Amino acid sequence: MSDTKTVQIIPANDWFFIHERDKKLTVHIIAAWALRADGVTVGLIGGFPTGPGVIGDDPTRKLINVPQVRGTYKHLRDLTQAERTALESTS
Repeated sequence: MSDTKTVQIIPANDWFFIHERDKKLTVHIIAAWALRADGVTVGLIGGFPTGPGVIGDDPTRKLINVPQVRGTYKHLRDLTQAERTALESTS
């Protein structure tokens, strides 16, 4: 089992995680990059923790990993018009 402990966090200005959901583009704003002890870097987004290990209904927003779905990280300058439109509809 790899070590998923976060060892460093840095800001992620103008970065996004993009994936399709129900044939629609979903664009998440990346708040920070997390470097894990196993050397993997992952994007963090604002959200509510869910899933195994979450106890009770914690209404506190936290930085959480991007959804575990097939997607891609893109910088603002690399977004297509369709991705920009999807971003504007979630803002």
